[in-house]
Amino acid sequence: MRLIRWLTDGGDPAEVGGKAAALGALIRAGLPVPPGFCLTAAAYRQWVEMGRPEGLPPEVGAQLGTAVEELLGSEPAAGFAPVLAVRSSATAEDAPTASFAGQLLTRLGVPPDQVAAAVLAIWRSAEGAGVRAYRSRLGPAEVGVAVLIQPLVPAEASGVIFTADPISGDPDRLVVNAVWGLGEGVVGGLVTPDHWVVDKASGRILEAQVADKELMVVLDPSGGTRKVPAPPDRRGRPAFGPETLGELWRLARLVEQVRGAPQDIEFAAAGEKIYLLQARPITVRPAEGWVSEFDSETDPDTVWTAANIQEVLPGLVTPLTWSAMQENLN
Repeated sequence: MRLIRWLTDGGDPAEVGGKAAALGALIRAGLPVPPGFCLTAAAYRQWVEMGRPEGLPPEVGAQLGTAVEELLGSEPAAGFAPVLAVRSSATAEDAPTASFAGQLLTRLGVPPDQVAAAVLAIWRSAEGAGVRAYRSRLGPAEVGVAVLIQPLVPAEASGVIFTADPISGDPDRLVVNAVWGLGEGVVGGLVTPDHWVVDKASGRILEAQVADKELMVVLDPSGGTRKVPAPPDRRGRPAFGPETLGELWRLARLVEQVRGAPQDIEFAAAGEKIYLLQARPITVRPAEGWVSEFDSETDPDTVWTAANIQEVLPGLVTPLTWSAMQENLN
């Protein structure tokens, strides 16, 4: 059975997951996406049917090892870091009604000989209590976990673009958030990012806020990533100048055109090139056209407030705490 699908080949989201399917569409449209392949959901099902063993099924391990070797030896992979980004691409992930954002593991800076262990860690993360609770609320009967593998972009700066304003829902405003280093700094909420609002039609910058970016996420020479203090001369300097913002505006419009809906796009800049790392639909309420980054349904009378809750729950809420408190909070 063929368990590897290259991004250039395309693939059904039911086989390669939403993340890989979207990036495949972008790379085939000629947009700058790092090369890569997907270990399909069929490999995950084999592992589950074998009783979730400690190691990969033999057929899976053999095909994965061959694909990693081929990827790193390919011409398109030249110029990237000699380590890999290993990310989930679940069949219910990055869908129009639910992003699954942050629910499954990502492993960055993975040496080639540790890819199998990273795949197993991602598969096991799909079995956790938090993911099960998320899935039960959204209702998908079965979630297959494909895994996307690409060379890691040695990013000097990274960020996120929304092709519609994620707060107001205004489809004419494009929002860019960016930090120094790898994208974990912004998507993980580790660093307050620079923030720009751009007119989608003209590319004119409407708002610009440069943050004091104290930290940045970089590759750890021993594998993985680590947080380090940002160099003093970078902390208060914008991560991107007007020329790069213009290129981001151009690419974001093209991504939205290819995908046919407002998008939440992750990107990284290395050298003088921008790479697209992810594109998923911004969650939309179709009846009202209201754009929200919350996966749960809300109504026009809902008021969001951080009053008191920051003191009561200052950190991440565990599944156990949430299961005990959600009835009272609702």
